Amino acid sequence: MSLMKKILFALCVFLGTVSVSKAQVFVKTDHVLSVGLGVGGTNLYSGSNYSMRIPPLNASYEVALTNQWSLGATLGIAGSRYQYFSNNNGIHYDYDYNYTYILVGARGAYHFYTDYTWDVYAGASLGLNIVSGNWNSTVPGYVNYSTDQTGVYFGLFAGARYFFSRNVAAFAELGYNIGTLNLGVSFRL
Repeated sequence: MSLMKKILFALCVFLGTVSVSKAQVFVKTDHVLSVGLGVGGTNLYSGSNYSMRIPPLNASYEVALTNQWSLGATLGIAGSRYQYFSNNNGIHYDYDYNYTYILVGARGAYHFYTDYTWDVYAGASLGLNIVSGNWNSTVPGYVNYSTDQTGVYFGLFAGARYFFSRNVAAFAELGYNIGTLNLGVSFRL
């Protein structure tokens, strides 16, 4: 076999492998588990006297219904704290407010670009935002109490996954969720 035929044969084998890999990056019946850490938060207060108690953590599980559409579940948790100290005429007062946010819901996404390493998608989520808080103070007459509230949340997101191997990818998602920017790792199961 001549050198030119060997190169052509090797090129055909390579291209055939690449096209097979492209078809496998996100296909019907794939199951993907993602875990990540959020930066910024749509549910967290910010500003002076606020601090992060629990960083925005998130997890999602999705099933590819087709080569473009996926449906799954999402879970997120975050916490913040507000502390304020004052000294009024030699009397010390302090306020300590703690908040915990839990998002539980369903998510769907459209995967509009995939190749052998990239999966780019956008979608929406719908679920419950469970907020609990407790307020404590040393101010005379102030009643310390706690409360729990649940409301509906609707989120939009856009994201991308870069697959290092067939089953492991890094991901980034931007949108309205437990974190404004979520970074993490995805595993194809």
